[in-house]
Parts: sequence; structure tokens; C-alpha cells
Amino acid sequence: RVPADYPRIQQAIDSAREHDTVLVAPGRYYENLRLRGRNIVLASEFLTTHDTSLIARTILDGSRPTHPDSGTVITIYQFEDSTTVVEGFTITGGTGTVWYDNKDKIFFREGGGVLVDLAGPTIRSNVITGNRADTAREGVLSAGGGGIRVGFADPILERNVITHNRGRYGGGVVLFYAAA
Repeated sequence: RVPADYPRIQQAIDSAREHDTVLVAPGRYYENLRLRGRNIVLASEFLTTHDTSLIARTILDGSRPTHPDSGTVITIYQFEDSTTVVEGFTITGGTGTVWYDNKDKIFFREGGGVLVDLAGPTIRSNVITGNRADTAREGVLSAGGGGIRVGFADPILERNVITHNRGRYGGGVVLFYAAA
């Protein structure tokens, strides 16, 4: 439980074992999260109560990344499967991550809110808003997937509201060699 047992969500994720649930209380959390191959449930208290007001009150805010090239709010890229669930959050403030494209062998800035690559998580009942992946820098060809970028993956995306995100392409969602 965050913050009751762990003050930061990433600490709870790093301590979680396969199929654990990281349950997050209402609040605004300034973090850029990486699931690091853990098949876990990451959820707000919406998971247990089904009170939709908790989605707006449990905010994952990626606007303060430790490095400007790692600004995605939630990154899932190490073969996590459909038992990995992200549910019941407002996901905002992400600026995307400079990401190496495996097919074209070039760099892009992608996935402002959520970046999924080589994984098949379940992402449901979230509001993904106010993220961006629209700025390139030297060595980065382009930028897109302001809300969600999915590449070489097959996630389940259901009951999410994806709105007011920006990208040079795919302001809401980019599906690249994906079966979402």
C-alpha cells in the first residue's frame, strides 16, 4: 500500500513479487514509473471500491522526471503479460521517453503517458490526459504517442479516457507493429 507501507510507488513496485498488488491511496504522485518485468497489479483504490471519483483523485504525474529524455509516466517494456494491470489512475504530465525503434534502428520520443513495448499488459479504467510526446532533439527523428505508445506488443486497452494529449503524430495513441 502506498503511502501506508511505501512512501513512493516505485519503491512498492520494486518490492513487489509476481502477482502482487500495489494499491495506491488518493493523492498526487510525482513519479515516472517502470514496472521492470514484474507481472503485478498497479491500481488506485478504485480497484476495490469501484468508486470512479478515485480515478480523478489518484494522480500519477510525470512532470518531474530525473532526466528529460525519460519523461514517460508509466513504462512497461520487459515482457510483462496480461496479468500486469494498470487501473484507476489519472495519468498526466508525461513528456515521453527517447526510445530506440527496433525496426527502423533510429531514435524517437514516444509515449508521454504510457509506453508499452514488447509486453502485453492490461491498461483499464484510467484517464490519460495532459501528456505530450512532441519534441525532438538532436539525434531523435520524430515524436508521437502523446497518450500511449504501443510497439511490438499486444496490450489490452479498455475503458480508458484518452484526451488532451499531444504528439507530432498520434496525439492520443500510436500502435506500431501492435495488436492492441
